[in-house]
Amino acid sequence: MKPCPNCGWSNEDQNRFCENCGADFEGLKAQGRGAESSTAAWKPPSQTEKPTPTYGNAWETPPSSPDWQMAPLPPEEMPGKRGRRVWLWVLTGLLLVCMISCAGGFLWLEYTDSGKDFQTSVAEREEELDAD
Repeated sequence: MKPCPNCGWSNEDQNRFCENCGADFEGLKAQGRGAESSTAAWKPPSQTEKPTPTYGNAWETPPSSPDWQMAPLPPEEMPGKRGRRVWLWVLTGLLLVCMISCAGGFLWLEYTDSGKDFQTSVAEREEELDAD
């Protein structure tokens, strides 16, 4: 854990920004504000001792006050694999195959001799069934 040189909040070692005040650790080091100088003056309140607000208006509370603390951010979730959308591609492919086969069937019935022969044989069988 490393303390923030701006507000004294204990942060994870890998953090680049303070979880409490948002201070940029690299920028503060470049300005010469080390963690040693500010953390010695400020001590976080103990867990048993509840700090009493000394400011009448919340807008007047400075960010360095212990009353002004943000909750730590939740851990970042790793983005899921792109395989989640596979079902969408499969469904699209199936629809495309159905459309192409229907269009091919209609073209076969309309523009080929075997398709016209098929239509004729179906119509003849239907007439035979109606005649009975």
